[in-house]
Amino acid sequence: MSALIATFLFFAALHGHSQANPVKASPVKDDAWQIPHGPAVTIDSTISPGEWDHAARVEISVTPDWTVTVLAQHDDKNLYVVFTGLDQRHGATERYPEVLVDSRNAKTLFWQPGQWWLHASYNLCESNGRPNDYSTCKATQSGWNASRFPLKGASEFVISLDKLALSAGTPFSIAFDVTDTHGQWNFWPSTAKIKLPMSWQKARLQ
Repeated sequence: MSALIATFLFFAALHGHSQANPVKASPVKDDAWQIPHGPAVTIDSTISPGEWDHAARVEISVTPDWTVTVLAQHDDKNLYVVFTGLDQRHGATERYPEVLVDSRNAKTLFWQPGQWWLHASYNLCESNGRPNDYSTCKATQSGWNASRFPLKGASEFVISLDKLALSAGTPFSIAFDVTDTHGQWNFWPSTAKIKLPMSWQKARLQ
């Protein structure tokens, strides 16, 4: 009988210990690219002091000696993106920046509504649901703006979060590319493809 009581007390003590000190599950690693909160940006092709200090930074390799830098941040109303190094020192080989956004992080094989193509060159072009729709190009677009070519320096974008249906903390997908519009595209992430939304990077607004 004493052995039975001792066994009961052992398991009772073990149960009480586990209740008082539960084992914490390991946190799930979030693979989303985090876009920081930052100040509003003036679309003037110039990176002003302090304007992009809070931004996340990525790079697009165009050639072995040509890298385009992309910065991104947001405030409560807009997503801000800037591309630098698009035409400096490269003359007629300039590249035009594009922002690709999958608002629902749907990771689809084919384009669907809610997946945006935003292109800036000598006009601004956009499409909701398909890429490379140059029939939409005009000097201004609703819900976003960007520096148009010829550039004085950088190409800056301001894109309404309402237009893209984005909110802080909710995952979406994004990719950046530069193109000559004639068949050459270079991307971040480097494995992204313009016709394959599932290849874009999962992201969150911090």
